[in-house]
Amino acid sequence: MRSSLTLTLNTLILIGVVWILLPRDLPDMQVTALSWPKAWAGFGGWSGLEISDDGETFWIVSDSGTISRGRLQREDGKLVGVKGRQAIWSDVEATKGDPKKEQRDAESLARLPTGLICISFEREHRMICRRGRLDGPYQTVALTGLDDVLLYNGGIEALAFSAEGDLLAVPEGSVFRRGPAPLFRREDGVWQVIAELPRSGIWLPAGADVGPDGHLYLLEHGLLGYAFTSRVRRFDLADPQTPETVFQSRVGRFGNLEGLGVWRDDEGNIRLTMISDDNGVSFLQTQIVEAVLTK
Repeated sequence: MRSSLTLTLNTLILIGVVWILLPRDLPDMQVTALSWPKAWAGFGGWSGLEISDDGETFWIVSDSGTISRGRLQREDGKLVGVKGRQAIWSDVEATKGDPKKEQRDAESLARLPTGLICISFEREHRMICRRGRLDGPYQTVALTGLDDVLLYNGGIEALAFSAEGDLLAVPEGSVFRRGPAPLFRREDGVWQVIAELPRSGIWLPAGADVGPDGHLYLLEHGLLGYAFTSRVRRFDLADPQTPETVFQSRVGRFGNLEGLGVWRDDEGNIRLTMISDDNGVSFLQTQIVEAVLTK
């Protein structure tokens, strides 16, 4: 009897400790979210997002290798609607003749105001960049310098342009690989580590953007059971060892947030606009989540 009581007590203590350690919503977060119902055949699996400087137009890529553009609608500064165009193949050559999954798993994208868009793919790791039409001609970007850090299902998960127009990349890595997450910058055709971003626990990179303030914003997600938790940390690249967590959601509040766009609204506040990946399963939704940073 005593052993049963001891086991029960220890179990309750363990549950209590786990509950205390679970990620929680940051206090005073100003967050709105909306669900985006399936809009066309093949809709979903969105894994990367970019947003215009005014926060109205967005570009997204999916795990199935498609790309789409759309517009967000707001009332009183809060999300109320979304309209998107029928997605098209982001890499026509890789999607001819019933392409393999490995050839079309787009994970992230980055865009310059000039219209240059770059997309990274994992499994069969590669990167393409194009201007103008979303299905127009493109150039392949060599991944020289990244060979030792790209895993089969852990490629370049976060892609962004710096304020100077340089490509930045963060590989996904693995929860089984401890240590910091390397931040790469492409210089003279070679990817070089310019910073080591501290990480911990269940968190893995999911998306990134450089905000109008010049800081790097890194979206990370974690999986606990069948529920996701997310956070965004802000890095001053002059001192990357002391990031600030500016967004965090409790377990299960949102889906698998994977794409991040950062912009400044008319009030001067930084906004984080994120999209979730439904992972191709019926019990997950496509969500667009937006957080307003007031400091």
